[in-house]
Amino acid sequence: MKRVNILSWPIGGETEKVAHLLLEHFNNNAEIKALELDFLTVDEQKLKSCDLLVVGGSTVGADNWSTADNTTKWGHLFSLLRLTDLSGLKAAIFGLGDQKLFPDNFVDGMSVVKKVLELKGAKIVGYWSTENYEFNDSRSIDGDDFVGLALDTENQSELTEIRIQSWVDQVIHEIGI
Repeated sequence: MKRVNILSWPIGGETEKVAHLLLEHFNNNAEIKALELDFLTVDEQKLKSCDLLVVGGSTVGADNWSTADNTTKWGHLFSLLRLTDLSGLKAAIFGLGDQKLFPDNFVDGMSVVKKVLELKGAKIVGYWSTENYEFNDSRSIDGDDFVGLALDTENQSELTEIRIQSWVDQVIHEIGI
């Protein structure tokens, strides 16, 4: 059975709800483990102990992503990733954002996560169509797609569960679970 590790932050709120929905949907097809960003260390090698690493969170502002240092949770993860060889690991990304309040940088954080994962050798799966979203710009677009699952639980909450199920099915197909 394939192993899937899901790493998300922040704890609480919509991001945690989405992580739990992902756990439920992946659970039927794989052995699932939720990882807490607070407790990850290089020695544990939890990031590599899976067939798929799913990383996600909310877009907390472009400045927070671009200046992520060791004093932030994401900075801690990025420092850990810099010391970890992810060659051959498949990774998928999800991001939460608000298209109406932040239409010029909708789910920008996914692009930062993608860059760090790819620099360490991970292969990104789970690109997601930009259709049926209403925003101006996003750094998380590659070609015609988002680099991962984009969710707007504020303005399109009725689509969240449908999008999660479709994305999980897509990722399962892409990695061959």
